Amino acid sequence: MHHAYKTLVVHLHPAEPILFQHYLTLFHTKYNMMKTMNTRKPALATNIKTFLGSILLSSTILSTNCLAKIPIQQAVNEEVATLPVEVAQLEKFTGYYQLPTNSDFILFEVKDNILFAKKLWDNKKYHLSQVNESTFEAKDGGYKVEFIKDNSGHYAYAKILGKIMSVKVNFNPEKITQLSTEQFKQLEGTYISKGDNNFTINIRASNNGVILKQLWDDKEIEFTPRSETFFLNQDRTFPLTFSLNNKEAVQVTCFENEVWIKEK
Repeated sequence: MHHAYKTLVVHLHPAEPILFQHYLTLFHTKYNMMKTMNTRKPALATNIKTFLGSILLSSTILSTNCLAKIPIQQAVNEEVATLPVEVAQLEKFTGYYQLPTNSDFILFEVKDNILFAKKLWDNKKYHLSQVNESTFEAKDGGYKVEFIKDNSGHYAYAKILGKIMSVKVNFNPEKITQLSTEQFKQLEGTYISKGDNNFTINIRASNNGVILKQLWDDKEIEFTPRSETFFLNQDRTFPLTFSLNNKEAVQVTCFENEVWIKEK
């Protein structure tokens, strides 16, 4: 099979050049995980440029260790006034927010009347200062987080660095949830790649999750549920997101956008 090779172009944030090696290391770790899914054909690998861009941006979120070495832009150097707030006012922003990679999450939580952001992929936590009603900045870095409401008037999104839109979820991605036999059964079956119907996978229930088997090479990967429709592998780098219709799975998405349709 012939592949077309393209030049990878990465546009860095002005504060990012000296962090590039860190980003590249993180990218290789996650991309290698994707390659284990299909060693013969990148059927499940996301577009590298898009994926790297997501990692570059999400990895910069509130990184105080790195920011100590970076000259902050003049606009960011201006002192940000911390507004007096009540815990109840901050609670509306709390929860787990899912990044576009689908495997990465940020937890926003309130402690001692302060809103903190915790990156689940490295467990680093950062103090946020309130700029206005719905916008916060990392106290030691100047990176902004803007919370956005949905149509019902509830805060359901967090925009990071003005570029990355994360979505609030109603489950704890750090905790394995318990599903019934019926819930596992509705996910079982054979799925065909939407991008190439020559490739299929099989998903079956295991003791506490599901096992994905690549039918072209018999490789298997185990996943555990974080909700009825969202699963992660052991090191939480490979996400599966099932779509249900009348309590039956109709497709599964691997990583950000690799869609597999369930055979009827």
